[in-house]
Amino acid sequence: EKWSTEITNVRIYGRPIRFSHRIHPDFTQDTKTWCFACGKSVVKVTNPKPTCGICGNENVVDYCHVEEFQHSNTWPVVYLLDPHPRKPNYMIWVQIDPNDDWWLLADRQIEGDCVETRDSVFKMEKEMGLYVAQRLMDPNMGASPSGQKREVTWQDEFRSAGLNCDLASDVDVGRSSINQYFKPDKDTLRPRIKIHPRCKDTIYQLTRYSWADFSKNVDRGMKQVPKDKYDDGPTLLKY
Repeated sequence: EKWSTEITNVRIYGRPIRFSHRIHPDFTQDTKTWCFACGKSVVKVTNPKPTCGICGNENVVDYCHVEEFQHSNTWPVVYLLDPHPRKPNYMIWVQIDPNDDWWLLADRQIEGDCVETRDSVFKMEKEMGLYVAQRLMDPNMGASPSGQKREVTWQDEFRSAGLNCDLASDVDVGRSSINQYFKPDKDTLRPRIKIHPRCKDTIYQLTRYSWADFSKNVDRGMKQVPKDKYDDGPTLLKY
């Protein structure tokens, strides 16, 4: 009852200590239990009804963010792109349902130039029958020069290739919004974000995306700055 969420994750669920500073700690690809009274993930006790192991409340629900689902051909989809000059372009497709819940349909890393990326994107969207209502691009890379001509940006290059993307907003409130969506809703009893198992790269990154620490020789707390590692998919989801 006195264990913190971090200790519970390590001692009960066997999660590595080095991932205890995760930016999205409530995300899980394994079934866990949420207590609405405590407002957090807890260890469930069956005695004889399922109850919270901390407060004893029966208002608990099992939840998981990764599951198989069928997408809709009419609900709008947001395509998000993070272009890279030295590694594959990272992209995700998120469908928005009438309740404003999010369904992460697919992710993909594509090597090649803007035209090759465009062809691959359009082919997949046609095969899946997606209605793409908006395309967004990482504003930091999108507004940066794509080559020797500083006036030509990555956004310009992809626009010329026929993949027209708006620059996303880079405000930090996006991360806190995601954390709220990862929590089960009191009315629907499920999280407001669901991720298809085919999105292996994004799932892998969400379980490892964490805050940067100060040096062990410095007696200070965590930095409120994310590590660059494992940030591609989670950052696109923030946009």
